[in-house]
Amino acid sequence: MADENKISRRTFLKGLAATGAVATTGIPSKAGPDKFTTMLTDLKKDFRSIRGLELRSHALGSAPSTIKKMLQAGEITKSFANKILPLSGSDPTGEKLKEKKKFRAQFEGQYKKLVSAYNEKLAKTRGYAEKNNKGVAIDANANVKNLKPGEKVKYTKGSRLAAGVPGAGISPQITTPQKKKPKRKPKSAVKGGRGAGAGANQEGVHTIFEGPKLVKVEKDFRKGGMVLSTMDNRKKK
Repeated sequence: MADENKISRRTFLKGLAATGAVATTGIPSKAGPDKFTTMLTDLKKDFRSIRGLELRSHALGSAPSTIKKMLQAGEITKSFANKILPLSGSDPTGEKLKEKKKFRAQFEGQYKKLVSAYNEKLAKTRGYAEKNNKGVAIDANANVKNLKPGEKVKYTKGSRLAAGVPGAGISPQITTPQKKKPKRKPKSAVKGGRGAGAGANQEGVHTIFEGPKLVKVEKDFRKGGMVLSTMDNRKKK
């Protein structure tokens, strides 16, 4: 009987690595992928299965040459090709047609069941991403696009029926907030407007900024014409 207090080398090393991660970063190492990654992986797996059924259904109604091309392209397996090749081509007795109908009915049942489950998973994955601010848009084929800063995604229902179409007929609509128009800068006083630089504030009086000093140029007829006066603009300490 094995000693219950003994631990395996693998368990010991795993615990040692986790302890080292906590000591280095202060954060325990994750045991596996997060929930969102797991949901996406499961979603993509189902979508590949749906595409596989679609290819097999297409091969079932194709000529032998097309079936062989699909096999070479890796779109169908060799075992499946061997099953349907004898059913391809003309059949005067109609036996091949009966077998094809059986296959097609089987595909249709599997397809509807898988598409229904896929659409439910897609809706849940999109909802989880929105709720947890993942900043992504997920299309009908389970492809993920990272949103840019400020972009938002809204899923709008299309015209396709949800029951028989992967993606439930709902496509992502990405919107970017409109940028506010920048305020127009005031024209320079030198060019005839008001603003930084020289400008008229009243009749016969002009102001010119020179560092901390404000220089006034005004008319004084008692002193025989234009007079310059200065005023310290700096704050008193």
